[in-house]
Amino acid sequence: MVRKSVIQLEQNLSDRLSLMKQAAYRFDEGNLLEYLHLALSVRLLLHDTNNSKSLLGLLNKKGDMINSGRVLSNNDNVIHSPNSSLTFNLIGNSLHYYSPNFDITGNPNLLNFHSWWEDEIIKDFDNEVFSRKYIILTIANKDNGAHVDDEIPEKYYKLNEKNSMQMFIGPILISSDGKPEFPKTLNISDLTPVPSPTPYVVRQIVHEILRQFSSDYNPLIDYYAGIQFADVALQTTGTK
Repeated sequence: MVRKSVIQLEQNLSDRLSLMKQAAYRFDEGNLLEYLHLALSVRLLLHDTNNSKSLLGLLNKKGDMINSGRVLSNNDNVIHSPNSSLTFNLIGNSLHYYSPNFDITGNPNLLNFHSWWEDEIIKDFDNEVFSRKYIILTIANKDNGAHVDDEIPEKYYKLNEKNSMQMFIGPILISSDGKPEFPKTLNISDLTPVPSPTPYVVRQIVHEILRQFSSDYNPLIDYYAGIQFADVALQTTGTK
């Protein structure tokens, strides 16, 4: 076995980041299956095992990571809907049902790698939580990334196949002046389940990595067109 030089590893990193950028741009243009390639690249860069070391680990670059996730209130009197902190819900876009945060949330903060990799970024209607690590490794190791298993974790299955975020869209009408209008009443039959946010979460994770490690990365767009909104919060009041 011949040990690679640091220069060779740096070239491997540059090549991998270039591949990630191109896949990310194709995703933004509507090729959502690119999230499978993106998840594989994230695993290659970041995931260490007993038998293999990540590329950033080999280069001693797994330090603080850019975090662009939104922070929810810790107020016990505030009830939040299911939420993905790395994405916005999106209405009125023919290609996308979610938008990655990109840089909309302002200047990102830095988190130590362990917190960034393992902290909660999604909470669904069943109060199941998901981390960056969980999403990336489940895709890469079990769900058509590098491997395919005939069984996948139940909470991941519900997130991706059973709408455990409980997000739906209804018909949007266009007024005579071209502005969207929402129907005054809706029937359950008018509502369509929204696909999983998982591909868009992967896209935002890649955005964070490219922002940090690729000096020539510039998203093709700043946000996906449409009406964006985050989670819904209800303020409860005490009883006398």
